Amino acid sequence: MLPYLFGIITYIGWGSGDVFGTFATRKIGPYVTTFWAFAFAALLGLLYVPFAFADLSRITPIFLACNILLGIIYIAGNLTFNEALRLSSAPIVGTIGGSFAALTVLLSFLFLGEHISLIRTLLILFVFLGVFITSTAHNQTKEKGFTRGILLALVSFFVWGIYFTFNKVLMSRMGWFWPNYIPILLFPIIAIYMKWKRIPFILPDHTITPFLFLNALALRGGDFAFNIGASLGLTATIAPMGGAYPTLFAVLSHFIFHDPLNKKQVAGIAIALTGLVALGFVA
Repeated sequence: MLPYLFGIITYIGWGSGDVFGTFATRKIGPYVTTFWAFAFAALLGLLYVPFAFADLSRITPIFLACNILLGIIYIAGNLTFNEALRLSSAPIVGTIGGSFAALTVLLSFLFLGEHISLIRTLLILFVFLGVFITSTAHNQTKEKGFTRGILLALVSFFVWGIYFTFNKVLMSRMGWFWPNYIPILLFPIIAIYMKWKRIPFILPDHTITPFLFLNALALRGGDFAFNIGASLGLTATIAPMGGAYPTLFAVLSHFIFHDPLNKKQVAGIAIALTGLVALGFVA
């Protein structure tokens, strides 16, 4: 029962978190949204810090440097993803960005020597086909902003694939908590970048703050459930359920935000999501 509980928390957390993020980013922009979502996540993470003190001794300078570098990459992926949600259709952006799981499997095979079967290889190609169709099938909406949003979603797809591939190496040496919490603590970098680019810094009001908090709570709750389960050896059960989260996000965002989709986009989303779900259940 415990593996399925962690899997459900991961699926709901990851699948619903970006819905709240979409509300916020379309109101106050991607930079402010990402800053406050990470700030709330840092506060939530403090609740577990006392239980992770023992793992601090496992953090060497080289591991810390790699963690910070990956953290910057992770923040960049979140910024591009939130900007894509502002510019383009949420179901399309969510499907493209959420397909990073397939890229992580491929990169783990290429750079970490992990086994990959022929069936998984075919499913990865299936996911990539869906991402390609989804990314290029926007014949009825050719606005510059919409296209830029699709390109930014692809950036998040590649960035997250890289981050989650090599973050696994750090988790195997530093424990599951710090490799995921240290990147969150880098959120002041966003404010520094905003000041440099002269992007206005906005204090969220009472109408936006709940969405930012729920975004942080849902996403980090999903992260924690997945990582705790993985540390207990439950990855085989949790990974398929968590990796299928774009199905929930795509459905929720389509009905909540009413973003238009043409037939090719629907087909591309269906192909990518089918491949992602199947990928989680195939060894």
